[in-house]
Order: sequence, then C-alpha cells, then structure tokens
Amino acid sequence: MLHVYDTIVIFNLAIDEDTRKELIRLCSLMIKNNSAETIKINEWGEKTLAYPTGKHKKGYYVTYLFRG
Repeated sequence: MLHVYDTIVIFNLAIDEDTRKELIRLCSLMIKNNSAETIKINEWGEKTLAYPTGKHKKGYYVTYLFRG
C-alpha cells in the first residue's frame, strides 16, 4: 500500500515566472523519478513567511500532494 504525502516548496520571489514554472515542473519530475506519483500541485502564490529567512520576508508557495 502506498502512502500519500504532501510537501510545501517556497520559491524566492526574485526569480521570474518562466523560471519558477520550470522549477515547479522539475520538482514534480523529481517526485516521479523517485517512484512516486504526483496527485496534485497547488500554487498558493505569494505569502508572507512565518519568520524572515535572511533578508526574505515573502515567498511563492507551492504544495505537492503525491503517492509513493
């Protein structure tokens, strides 16, 4: 029986939209290449971080729901 997992990836807002779309695709490919199946990708968009990381106070949130 395969388990269902979710992961949140936070991207730097400094990267352009095309690069971000490619990184989102590559993350999904990485899930697939590790014998898992992506069920859903949900882009939450720009959100304030719970706490600043270095100089960053906001990020672009993407959630991945996958089975593996």
